[in-house]
Amino acid sequence: MDIFKYMMQYIQARLILEWQDLHIQYPLWLTHVVMDELYYTIAIVVMSLVCFSVGMIIGTVVTLV
Repeated sequence: MDIFKYMMQYIQARLILEWQDLHIQYPLWLTHVVMDELYYTIAIVVMSLVCFSVGMIIGTVVTLV
């Protein structure tokens, strides 16, 4: 798991550097809104997919038993 943590830190650092390297100037408030909305959107989509897959597994087990 340590390698996974290292890779995630590397990816996050690289994304921050790439984001800072952009020459387009966005207002700071817009950056915060976009990043917050993106985080919550991704979290909701991932949780929906996980819940759907758990429901499918439970439904399959109940159907077969």
